[in-house]
Amino acid sequence: MAEGAPKAQTINGPALPTENRISNELITVRSDSGAAGNVNWSETPNFNIKHVLDGNYSTFWQSGAYWKDQSFTFDFAEPQSMNYMIYVSRQGDLSYTTGMRDYSATTYRKTADGKYEKIATINANITAKVTKDGTGYLVLELPESNDISRVRVNVGQWECAKAVTLSEAAFYHLDNTPAEIADLFSNGTFTELKYSKEETLEKVETLRSRVENTNAFYLNKDMMLRELNDAKTLTEGGKLATQTGFQSRSTVADSAYGQTASVLQPLGVVASSGSDVVICADIPAGETVTIVPTQYYADYNAWKGKGIQLQSGRNVISAEQIASVSTEKGGALYLTYSGSHADEISLRIITNNNTSVKTPMLELSDWYELSESARKEKISAYVTEVNAYVQANSNRLGQTSIRNHTDIATPSFLLSIPVKEAANGLTTESLYNAILAWEDVSYVVNTTQAL
Repeated sequence: MAEGAPKAQTINGPALPTENRISNELITVRSDSGAAGNVNWSETPNFNIKHVLDGNYSTFWQSGAYWKDQSFTFDFAEPQSMNYMIYVSRQGDLSYTTGMRDYSATTYRKTADGKYEKIATINANITAKVTKDGTGYLVLELPESNDISRVRVNVGQWECAKAVTLSEAAFYHLDNTPAEIADLFSNGTFTELKYSKEETLEKVETLRSRVENTNAFYLNKDMMLRELNDAKTLTEGGKLATQTGFQSRSTVADSAYGQTASVLQPLGVVASSGSDVVICADIPAGETVTIVPTQYYADYNAWKGKGIQLQSGRNVISAEQIASVSTEKGGALYLTYSGSHADEISLRIITNNNTSVKTPMLELSDWYELSESARKEKISAYVTEVNAYVQANSNRLGQTSIRNHTDIATPSFLLSIPVKEAANGLTTESLYNAILAWEDVSYVVNTTQAL
């Protein structure tokens, strides 16, 4: 008969990024965290709240009930600059990681009187990061700030998934690399270089080496590598296309003249709810330009989301979920602007052809400033674009698919219609005559105030 104490179980977990990691010595997990009162003691009989910062994957917290508080609150000995954390679920069974659906994270700053003041909250879906050895962890984006003294995080699971757990939490200093990449460019759309060709190439290679460092993690690594490639393209004489030609539109001004045109200006982009879209922008100083997300195939009273204000430079915007629809969540993005410097606004919208897609768009708000030949030239290009788009996406244009979308903007109308149906029998002449008729009818209606 063998005697002696049993060996402690060793569980292997993921190797976490080490670059810019904040020492656990500077972090305290609060004993009054909601999760501390919601423990599955049969699974974790020796649980201690400090286990989630002990660097040991064999110790973990497991929720006792999904309907109770599952949040953890972490305090920092000194204010930190952060924009993400890593949340390592119970190891040994990957479904504890992949079964997590969404999360909420709130950041706080510490005031002079020792109280905690809320900075911001982010609610988002989760994508688990599975490592090559079959372990995994969750990367949770935090509201970016340079004075974070407290973080409260709450993770939720998919229906019928395994319980929410936490083995280790890791926090990271905000890295300056994205700002250094932005500094390569001399304008907000990232289409002109600040430095000489030789200096730019040297900086690009230094930054690329840093971004590809296996000991580091970046929230928007693909975006950063693309921007480095853009800088290299510019050194080789390449050009990057931008969108211009926006107008100043105001419902107040339209109402005063009895007009009905929409303040929404189409961008020719659709995005899935929760996905990120990168917009590089040149915005005149002091001007307000907003991006408005919409829901495709939505209810009449729940189709438009809150406006997201753009800043000059790089903007990473997240398309919010507008309504609890059973169809695909997401839709077209629009721009609004009511100032006096519309001709100075320039955008470069980067899509990934997966969660964000460029769709055909016909912008004819300058209809009355164009000759008949110029109008038909624009329409002809649009017809060609529509036919090519429908052919390329023939199996992805279902009735409720967000890709099945196109916009036609005129001085009096904004038509948002299914592109697959619009393509049927579409010709330059037929569309020209239709727009001509719409504008004539609109003029008569608005002149006689019959609306």
